[in-house]
Amino acid sequence: KNVHWLPNGPDLNTFKVFNYSKNKEKFNIVYPGAFGLANGLENVIKAAAIIENNHKPNIQLTLIGDGTEKEKLVKLSKNLKNIHFKAPISKELMPNIFKSADVILISLADIPLFRYGVSPNKLYDAYASAKPVIATIPGQINDEINNNRIGLGIEANNPEALANAILSLENKSEEELIKMGLKARKLAEKSYDRDKTIQKLGSMLSNLINTF
Repeated sequence: KNVHWLPNGPDLNTFKVFNYSKNKEKFNIVYPGAFGLANGLENVIKAAAIIENNHKPNIQLTLIGDGTEKEKLVKLSKNLKNIHFKAPISKELMPNIFKSADVILISLADIPLFRYGVSPNKLYDAYASAKPVIATIPGQINDEINNNRIGLGIEANNPEALANAILSLENKSEEELIKMGLKARKLAEKSYDRDKTIQKLGSMLSNLINTF
């Protein structure tokens, strides 16, 4: 009867709205996160191959992070020119990475639990940075992205769907991408602002103390 839910969320003062300008020479998709089995990144490699076969050299995917699957993924993509791997970076440097991105990719494998019980912090950092998002997390997260029109939530473990989502956003105008990003920022401010969550937690704890 007395359960409260507090969301994960971004620091809106660290991740800010950047002036967006679509680069005509390169469309940069950034994946920031872990390289484990649960992240489903082999799906991303397959999608990159599809995009390269579609002769879209301007689309580039940058994967930032580390994990048990990274060495395998690097080998799988050795013949692809549109995918790049970078070492993990500190949280303080992440806003600049997001600033240079056209789209943020949040990738997870097709695991039933993720439909209800996952909350990737990079997703909310992307919202706060006013960047469109592509996510492979069927369920609550994909529904939120699609219903708010802030990117594309697609089926997991489906490289064709991922490639089509990337191609779809690359085909949109600068104005459309800016609109998506600003909607994402508005959602971050309304529902995921870390300061508001801290205030709510403080209020909950004060009320709890007052009951003793």
